[in-house]
Amino acid sequence: MPFTDALFYITFRKYQEDMLTVFEEQRKSGETKFHFVAPPGSGKTIIGLEIIRRIGEKAVVFSPNQAIQAQWLTRLKELTDDISGSADPFSDAEVLSLTYQIITTKQRHFEVLHKNAQNILDALESRKVIVLDECHHMTNFWAEIVQRLIKKGVYVIGLTATPPLDREKKAYDTYLNLLEEVDYETLLPPVIKEGYLAPFQDLIYIVEPTDTELEQIKSMCLEYNNVITELKNTEEITPIQFWAESRLANYKDKKGLLVPFDELYIQNTELCIALTRFTLKELRELPYSVIITQEMQDTLTFSDMLLVLEDYSVNYLAESEKGRKCFKKLKHALNKMGYILSKNGVKNLPTGIKTILSLSKSKIIILKKILSHEMLMMQDDLRCLVLTDYEMDESRDGTSAIDVMRIITDNPEIDPCDPILVTGKTVLVDDDLLPGFKSFALVFFEREKIDAVLSFKKVKGYVEVSGTGSGWNTRTYVKLITEMLELGITKCLISTKSLLGEGWDSLKLNTLVDLTVVSSFVFVNQIRGRTIRLDPDNYHKTANNWDVIAITNQTEIGHFDYERVKKKYSQFYGISEDDIIEKGIGHLHPLLASANLDTLVKKKDDINDDMLKRSEDRLSVYKRWKIGSPYKNLTTKCSEFIPVELEGGMESFYTERIIDNSLNTEIIKLGKKGNKLMVAGLLAIMCSLFLWANLDMRELNSSIIILIYYFISVLLCQKKGTLLIRPFANIKIRKILKNQKSIINLLYSFAHVVLLSLIEIGECEKQLTLGDISIKKRKDGSYRVFLENSYKAGVFAKAVADIISPIQSQKYIIENKVIEKHKAMQFWKDMKKSFKLTIGTKKLMIKQESFTSIYHPVPEVFSTHRKNADIFKKRWNKIISRGKLLGTRSGNGKEIVKQLYRKKLIGLNFKEKDIWI
Repeated sequence: MPFTDALFYITFRKYQEDMLTVFEEQRKSGETKFHFVAPPGSGKTIIGLEIIRRIGEKAVVFSPNQAIQAQWLTRLKELTDDISGSADPFSDAEVLSLTYQIITTKQRHFEVLHKNAQNILDALESRKVIVLDECHHMTNFWAEIVQRLIKKGVYVIGLTATPPLDREKKAYDTYLNLLEEVDYETLLPPVIKEGYLAPFQDLIYIVEPTDTELEQIKSMCLEYNNVITELKNTEEITPIQFWAESRLANYKDKKGLLVPFDELYIQNTELCIALTRFTLKELRELPYSVIITQEMQDTLTFSDMLLVLEDYSVNYLAESEKGRKCFKKLKHALNKMGYILSKNGVKNLPTGIKTILSLSKSKIIILKKILSHEMLMMQDDLRCLVLTDYEMDESRDGTSAIDVMRIITDNPEIDPCDPILVTGKTVLVDDDLLPGFKSFALVFFEREKIDAVLSFKKVKGYVEVSGTGSGWNTRTYVKLITEMLELGITKCLISTKSLLGEGWDSLKLNTLVDLTVVSSFVFVNQIRGRTIRLDPDNYHKTANNWDVIAITNQTEIGHFDYERVKKKYSQFYGISEDDIIEKGIGHLHPLLASANLDTLVKKKDDINDDMLKRSEDRLSVYKRWKIGSPYKNLTTKCSEFIPVELEGGMESFYTERIIDNSLNTEIIKLGKKGNKLMVAGLLAIMCSLFLWANLDMRELNSSIIILIYYFISVLLCQKKGTLLIRPFANIKIRKILKNQKSIINLLYSFAHVVLLSLIEIGECEKQLTLGDISIKKRKDGSYRVFLENSYKAGVFAKAVADIISPIQSQKYIIENKVIEKHKAMQFWKDMKKSFKLTIGTKKLMIKQESFTSIYHPVPEVFSTHRKNADIFKKRWNKIISRGKLLGTRSGNGKEIVKQLYRKKLIGLNFKEKDIWI
């Protein structure tokens, strides 16, 4: 019987209402599959139950573990008594809450379902609604079994915080085949902004491997370095650098067909980037056909090198006898480093340099500093979780849970946090905490009516806890120890990602130290979601999420741990130091997104000090999230510009030069009575203020003011001979000559032109003003440029970046005139001198030959139609420089492209970033 009349006494959040609206719209159109993504703690269970209520048919909910299974029944009971629920698969209750395991158990030693699982499937066939909680698990056998329940007329609701975006193609295809594309996604920032999850900051600490580990790494790399040197200098076969250059120019597929570079870039972007970076590093000339991107100009990484080696080995070395000898040498060298090379390519091994860096003992050593700092700042409010990959590894000292327990209990400075280690089979308690643990456990067992008797084995610094009785199991002691953390009996838990990850909750947890080596989107999202639950006793709760990475610049592969963490944060948003909610590792520290390995090693102490300082001020982080303030819930783009040194030590064409519009000063002979010029100026200002106050103008039009100025001056001045100087140009000269922030001025000028041009062609909102342009200098010396309050911020960011790009295949270019700064200063001195004379007929114009013409690409957004390019030119001429607009397909434009092809004329690199507004 339908139960749509049941009432849920709850007010839905804005993003929940949006999700339900999407559900209703799609149901009306005949859809029966609904795929929703929302962060941990955002209320997916309530959404699932509301959808079940609205459909009004019997439902079954599948969850990956018993903890989540129980949450569904608990929440249903809290919402209503009008809908029955049960965990018994054979119950006639309106909502069943089961685990995936109960229907996917196989017979022992056979790849077929157990008969009990098949019986349950048969009993569930009449259910019309199937809810798949944490549906990211639907990538293999579980998905195959669930598919058997999906028939015509059956509704399928998939709920997850972590779609398996980084799983292999086959697994992801299985997932999409079951659930189809995501219908609605709620990102983490809006849930925090609305106050339903606690704000957080991501922090990182950089260490170098221990001396012993470094010697191991050097030894593993020695043979590889020798082989690479041989491959670069060999005369028997084509050296690898010549191969890379030729490969870019004449790439052939497996059928021997030539693939043009633009097509190759679409088919295999990563290989194109790797080959280009390697070619540039080896100082080889790039083929003319290569359209170089900013990403290609970044530092060559070992991951890039592996792609180059894979292509070189499989498609060249393996094809000849002499090449195969080199192939074997390279294979042996890579094997020592933790990779296996075959005719199918390069694959990772579970050992080698990556493992040494990921599990470096330096990470455990520095844990003392991080934890002691958090204890000092948080005092009794500290609730910390240290996550590791595994409980113990007898073969090495590293970052196991036991290693963490030992180092905390062995250090008097951090031992007062009274740590407890809890894994799937082990419970260890700090010896100082044992009396409190015993007394609380007795109360807990009595309250929960649990049959358990505990025994204790003393170990140095801690006690191993064992239990007997039917009630002593993982589920029981995890609940017991979680309560102890919530009450502050212990201030630090140590565990593994598999136990205290998915489905585990702690409201008061406010500090996470992640020592795991995971980087997959699913695991990382679950781990990071543990600290951001709201604490009813702390309105301003803010979480610190720590990562520790080990890097070294003494080997090419020394960046591996950094690359792992970079991948880890590639899908996540967080608050950056300039208060922008940014996606990727750059929100931890800007250098992490822009610097090479050498710079990171050199700057690691500065980064670490900055992280410790940031960790202290949690209230500031809370304020910077601006909880409750309005937002657009829009993901968009910004550009970051990074100053770099060009060839010859010149940072930029603009470092010692200024744009000609600043000096485009017109000197007009109007009259002898120079004292009346001041009156003219005042009247001009009054007229302009009247226009500004009474007319609906987006920007103050300086041309109108100047015309008024000239007109009044002509009326007031009768005799010829007085020099009248266009005022605004002179003000700009002084401003640029005195202002040290020349890069900001330059970027603002470009952004100014772009915004007004975008508005004129209809690509930006008309109500935007120049005040919506934001240019901020970041801690790494880069400049973030983005457009606030706009849905077209991505178009704007790309257009500004296009202007400083090297000239390659763009359709139009535009001229910009610059002049040496010392000439401009002399001009200004002469100008001031002429003002003192008041009367004269000499025109102090800068000679045309003093100017230098440089050229910029016209942004792609203005290049689709000539009229749009002309609009851009009009704004450019008014704000930047009176330059020509040239097409690049013929005439002078084509010749200029040949001269300037791929040359960097401005000492700025740029990166495109994803931000949320």
